[in-house]
Amino acid sequence: MAGRILPRLPLVGLALAAVVGILAAEYLSSGTRLVLVLALAALTAAFLRGGAPLLWVATAGGFAFAHLSQWQQDPARQWAESVASAPRA
Repeated sequence: MAGRILPRLPLVGLALAAVVGILAAEYLSSGTRLVLVLALAALTAAFLRGGAPLLWVATAGGFAFAHLSQWQQDPARQWAESVASAPRA
């Protein structure tokens, strides 16, 4: 089957970049400003030099920033931290 044609999957790169960005935000716990700066730097480099890998990095950084900012500004999380008692020895 030398003439087999694989189907196009146009959004697979975007989906993988989103998953990588969210997992990176979840496990690396960087600051939102750092993630935003890295995502904007990768996006700028992607537009200046071109290329899909830099755009995937920028997309992953964008999703990481969105995940971190939503997690940090969650009202339920802020309420739980304010109500929680101090740690005991």
